[in-house]
Amino acid sequence: MITGIRLDPRTKLITAAIFSTLAIVYSDLRILAIILLISFITSISTNKEISYLLSRLKGLLILVAGIAVIQSLFTNSGIPLLKIGEIVILTDFGASRGIEFLLRMGIIASSSLILVSSSSREMIQGMIKLRIPYEIAFMVSVGVRFFPVFREEFIDMTNAIQLRGLDFKKIGIGKKLRAYTYLLMPITVNSLIKAKELSVAMEARSFRAYPTRTSWVVLRFGIIDYIVLSMALVFVMLIALLG
Repeated sequence: MITGIRLDPRTKLITAAIFSTLAIVYSDLRILAIILLISFITSISTNKEISYLLSRLKGLLILVAGIAVIQSLFTNSGIPLLKIGEIVILTDFGASRGIEFLLRMGIIASSSLILVSSSSREMIQGMIKLRIPYEIAFMVSVGVRFFPVFREEFIDMTNAIQLRGLDFKKIGIGKKLRAYTYLLMPITVNSLIKAKELSVAMEARSFRAYPTRTSWVVLRFGIIDYIVLSMALVFVMLIALLG
């Protein structure tokens, strides 16, 4: 399959917004499955290292699948599919709700993979071209960049606790959750310190000193962008007819 198709950041933002919106609007499992398939094909086509990105999302996908199973098990309305004595374990409605949640999260994950194929500078410029204020675009970019910071802080704190003799593999789930709660405060404090340092650096560089900004990044729609946006419009119309 051809991968790494270069699209304008505005095209990626619009297509990702379309997929995410459709995932929220519709609840029919067949429609959600179609949206997931198309969004996944789009994410594969725009990313050169899709296998690496999917490996990074593996833990999240397992968590989402677990939540979907729990949601299906704790929904009692509907026709029972699995019972132990008089206790209803799983119903058709609960299974449907769990699959619906799983499909929606899959669509949102696929939409995020579409966006990560562009640099933060390109995404900021794309949002500016879509008439989004620069402050909001910059805030979104900084927020995305902080996710790896949270992850690194969590890994460092976990390693520090393990060096002090706590083995997460040998303790129970209760003690493990208690240990994770102890990690929350220092991670939050360190993140706030980094945010304060970033704000000071922005002020030192005269952030928002001028009403307009210039950029080295110049975005232009190509033929492939018009084709993709036209296909996205046709797709929305087909989904509306099916719904």
